[in-house]
Amino acid sequence: FKVAGGNGAGNTADKLANPWGIYVTNQSIYIADRDNHRIQKWDFGASLASTVAGSTSDPGPWSYQFNNPVAITFDPSGYMYILDAANDRVVKWYPNAPYGIAVASTTMATPLSMKFDPLGNIIITDTSYHRVISFNIMCPSATTTTTPLPTQTARPVCQTAVWNQTYSTLAGSMGTAGSTSTLLYYPYDVQFDGYGNMYVVDHYNHRIQRFPSGWI
Repeated sequence: FKVAGGNGAGNTADKLANPWGIYVTNQSIYIADRDNHRIQKWDFGASLASTVAGSTSDPGPWSYQFNNPVAITFDPSGYMYILDAANDRVVKWYPNAPYGIAVASTTMATPLSMKFDPLGNIIITDTSYHRVISFNIMCPSATTTTTPLPTQTARPVCQTAVWNQTYSTLAGSMGTAGSTSTLLYYPYDVQFDGYGNMYVVDHYNHRIQRFPSGWI
Protein backbone atom coordinates (compact mmCIF):
# COMPACT_ATOMS: atom_id res chain seq x y z
CA PHE A 1 0.00 0.00 0.00
CA LYS A 2 1.04 3.59 -0.56
CA VAL A 3 3.16 5.19 2.16
CA ALA A 4 4.31 8.40 0.43
CA GLY A 5 3.34 10.47 -2.60
CA GLY A 6 0.97 8.96 -5.13
CA ASN A 7 -0.77 12.27 -5.80
CA GLY A 8 0.85 13.00 -9.13
CA ALA A 9 4.07 14.86 -9.77
CA GLY A 10 4.41 18.20 -8.04
CA ASN A 11 6.29 20.23 -5.46
CA THR A 12 3.71 20.60 -2.70
CA ALA A 13 4.04 18.72 0.60
CA ASP A 14 1.78 15.89 -0.57
CA LYS A 15 3.64 15.26 -3.83
CA LEU A 16 6.97 14.06 -5.18
CA ALA A 17 8.66 14.47 -8.56
CA ASN A 18 10.74 11.53 -9.78
CA PRO A 19 11.81 10.33 -6.32
CA TRP A 20 15.01 8.29 -6.44
CA GLY A 21 16.70 7.13 -3.23
CA ILE A 22 15.13 6.37 0.15
CA TYR A 23 16.23 5.70 3.71
CA VAL A 24 13.78 4.03 6.09
CA THR A 25 13.61 4.24 9.89
CA ASN A 26 11.02 2.77 12.25
CA GLN A 27 9.02 6.01 12.17
CA SER A 28 9.72 7.71 8.86
CA ILE A 29 10.94 7.42 5.32
CA TYR A 30 13.45 9.91 3.93
CA ILE A 31 13.09 10.49 0.20
CA ALA A 32 15.47 12.00 -2.33
CA ASP A 33 12.84 13.98 -4.23
CA ARG A 34 15.11 14.34 -7.22
CA ASP A 35 13.32 16.70 -9.57
CA ASN A 36 12.22 18.92 -6.67
CA HIS A 37 15.85 19.10 -5.49
CA ARG A 38 14.99 18.39 -1.88
CA ILE A 39 14.93 15.70 0.81
CA GLN A 40 11.48 14.92 2.17
CA LYS A 41 10.75 13.27 5.51
CA TRP A 42 7.47 11.39 5.42
CA ASP A 43 6.25 9.98 8.72
CA PHE A 44 4.32 6.74 8.43
CA GLY A 45 0.60 7.43 8.38
CA ALA A 46 1.04 11.10 7.50
CA SER A 47 -0.58 12.73 4.48
CA LEU A 48 2.09 15.43 4.13
CA ALA A 49 5.88 15.44 4.18
CA SER A 50 8.30 17.98 5.58
CA THR A 51 11.37 19.25 3.75
CA VAL A 52 14.46 18.49 5.85
CA ALA A 53 17.14 19.52 3.33
CA GLY A 54 17.34 21.45 0.09
CA SER A 55 15.23 24.20 -1.42
CA THR A 56 12.04 23.12 -3.19
CA SER A 57 12.22 23.49 -6.99
CA ASP A 58 15.30 25.67 -6.58
CA PRO A 59 18.33 23.76 -7.89
CA GLY A 60 21.80 25.16 -7.42
CA PRO A 61 25.33 24.69 -6.07
CA TRP A 62 25.02 26.63 -2.83
CA SER A 63 25.25 24.93 0.56
CA TYR A 64 21.47 25.08 1.09
CA GLN A 65 20.69 23.69 -2.38
CA PHE A 66 20.83 20.43 -4.31
CA ASN A 67 20.74 19.64 -7.99
CA ASN A 68 19.19 16.20 -8.52
CA PRO A 69 19.78 14.46 -5.18
CA VAL A 70 19.61 10.70 -5.74
CA ALA A 71 20.76 8.85 -2.60
CA ILE A 72 20.55 9.23 1.19
CA THR A 73 22.17 7.51 4.13
CA PHE A 74 22.82 8.27 7.80
CA ASP A 75 25.76 7.69 10.13
CA PRO A 76 25.33 6.36 13.69
CA SER A 77 25.31 9.91 15.09
CA GLY A 78 22.22 10.82 13.06
CA TYR A 79 23.93 12.97 10.45
CA MET A 80 22.44 12.68 6.98
CA TYR A 81 24.52 12.26 3.82
CA ILE A 82 23.11 13.08 0.38
CA LEU A 83 24.54 12.23 -3.02
CA ASP A 84 23.96 15.50 -4.89
CA ALA A 85 24.38 14.08 -8.36
CA ALA A 86 24.43 17.07 -10.70
CA ASN A 87 26.68 18.98 -8.29
CA ASP A 88 29.18 16.08 -8.19
CA ARG A 89 29.33 15.98 -4.40
CA VAL A 90 28.29 14.28 -1.19
CA VAL A 91 26.74 16.65 1.35
CA LYS A 92 26.65 16.10 5.11
CA TRP A 93 23.56 17.62 6.71
CA TYR A 94 23.25 18.15 10.45
CA PRO A 95 19.82 17.63 12.04
CA ASN A 96 17.59 20.72 11.65
CA ALA A 97 20.37 22.67 9.92
CA PRO A 98 19.54 25.19 7.15
CA TYR A 99 22.48 24.11 5.00
CA GLY A 100 24.92 21.26 4.49
CA ILE A 101 28.67 20.76 4.14
CA ALA A 102 30.30 19.07 1.14
CA VAL A 103 32.44 16.20 2.43
CA ALA A 104 33.38 14.56 -0.89
CA SER A 105 33.56 15.96 -4.40
CA THR A 106 35.06 15.13 -7.77
CA THR A 107 34.02 15.11 -11.41
CA MET A 108 31.46 12.33 -11.86
CA ALA A 109 29.05 11.28 -14.58
CA THR A 110 25.52 10.41 -13.46
CA PRO A 111 26.37 8.97 -10.03
CA LEU A 112 23.35 6.96 -8.90
CA SER A 113 24.04 5.37 -5.52
CA MET A 114 26.09 5.92 -2.38
CA LYS A 115 26.84 3.73 0.63
CA PHE A 116 29.19 3.57 3.59
CA ASP A 117 31.38 0.48 3.49
CA PRO A 118 32.05 -1.35 6.80
CA LEU A 119 34.99 0.98 7.54
CA GLY A 120 33.04 4.19 6.96
CA ASN A 121 34.45 4.98 3.51
CA ILE A 122 32.01 6.68 1.13
CA ILE A 123 31.37 4.45 -1.89
CA ILE A 124 29.70 5.81 -5.04
CA THR A 125 28.57 4.16 -8.27
CA ASP A 126 29.81 6.64 -10.87
CA THR A 127 27.42 5.18 -13.38
CA SER A 128 28.17 6.81 -16.73
CA TYR A 129 31.91 6.54 -16.07
CA HIS A 130 31.39 2.78 -15.54
CA ARG A 131 33.17 2.60 -12.20
CA VAL A 132 32.79 2.44 -8.43
CA ILE A 133 34.86 4.93 -6.45
CA SER A 134 35.75 5.36 -2.78
CA PHE A 135 36.47 8.40 -0.65
CA ASN A 136 38.43 6.98 2.27
CA ILE A 137 37.61 8.06 5.80
CA MET A 138 40.10 9.81 8.05
CA CYS A 139 39.72 10.56 11.77
CA PRO A 140 41.89 13.56 12.72
CA SER A 141 41.59 13.05 16.49
CA ALA A 142 42.48 10.05 18.63
CA THR A 143 39.06 8.59 17.86
CA THR A 144 39.44 5.82 15.30
CA THR A 145 37.17 3.53 13.39
CA THR A 146 37.13 -0.20 13.93
CA THR A 147 36.30 -3.01 11.56
CA PRO A 148 32.90 -4.49 12.49
CA LEU A 149 32.60 -8.17 13.22
CA PRO A 150 31.29 -10.43 10.44
CA THR A 151 27.58 -9.87 9.75
CA GLN A 152 27.60 -6.69 11.86
CA THR A 153 25.76 -3.89 10.06
CA ALA A 154 26.86 -0.82 12.08
CA ARG A 155 28.78 1.84 10.18
CA PRO A 156 31.61 3.02 12.47
CA VAL A 157 31.93 6.66 11.37
CA CYS A 158 33.97 8.59 13.93
CA GLN A 159 32.71 11.90 15.29
CA THR A 160 35.59 13.83 13.70
CA ALA A 161 35.41 12.09 10.34
CA VAL A 162 36.61 13.73 7.16
CA TRP A 163 37.12 12.00 3.82
CA ASN A 164 40.19 12.02 1.62
CA GLN A 165 39.35 14.04 -1.51
CA THR A 166 41.71 11.92 -3.60
CA TYR A 167 39.37 9.07 -4.42
CA SER A 168 40.33 5.52 -5.33
CA THR A 169 38.67 3.32 -7.95
CA LEU A 170 37.35 0.07 -6.49
CA ALA A 171 35.90 -1.45 -9.65
CA GLY A 172 35.70 -0.64 -13.33
CA SER A 173 37.74 1.87 -15.30
CA MET A 174 36.89 5.52 -15.89
CA GLY A 175 34.98 5.90 -19.14
CA THR A 176 35.58 2.30 -20.23
CA ALA A 177 32.55 0.02 -20.43
CA GLY A 178 33.11 -3.71 -20.69
CA SER A 179 32.00 -7.18 -19.72
CA THR A 180 35.23 -8.71 -18.38
CA SER A 181 35.55 -9.49 -14.68
CA THR A 182 37.28 -6.16 -13.97
CA LEU A 183 35.01 -3.89 -16.03
CA LEU A 184 31.47 -2.60 -15.58
CA TYR A 185 28.77 -1.29 -17.89
CA TYR A 186 26.60 1.34 -16.18
CA PRO A 187 26.78 0.19 -12.53
CA TYR A 188 23.57 1.26 -10.79
CA ASP A 189 23.92 0.23 -7.15
CA VAL A 190 26.36 -1.14 -4.59
CA GLN A 191 25.98 -3.04 -1.31
CA PHE A 192 28.31 -4.61 1.26
CA ASP A 193 28.00 -7.72 3.38
CA GLY A 194 29.29 -8.04 6.94
CA TYR A 195 32.66 -9.29 5.72
CA GLY A 196 33.31 -6.20 3.60
CA ASN A 197 32.67 -7.90 0.25
CA MET A 198 31.23 -5.50 -2.32
CA TYR A 199 28.31 -6.34 -4.62
CA VAL A 200 27.67 -4.20 -7.70
CA VAL A 201 24.56 -4.06 -9.88
CA ASP A 202 26.23 -4.13 -13.31
CA HIS A 203 23.15 -2.93 -15.16
CA TYR A 204 23.88 -3.24 -18.88
CA ASN A 205 25.84 -6.47 -18.36
CA HIS A 206 22.74 -7.98 -16.72
CA ARG A 207 24.70 -9.30 -13.76
CA ILE A 208 25.67 -8.77 -10.13
CA GLN A 209 29.43 -8.60 -9.57
CA ARG A 210 31.05 -9.56 -6.27
CA PHE A 211 34.39 -8.01 -5.34
CA PRO A 212 36.07 -9.59 -2.28
CA SER A 213 37.11 -7.35 0.59
CA GLY A 214 40.62 -5.99 0.01
CA TRP A 215 40.80 -7.30 -3.54
CA ILE A 216 42.49 -4.15 -4.89
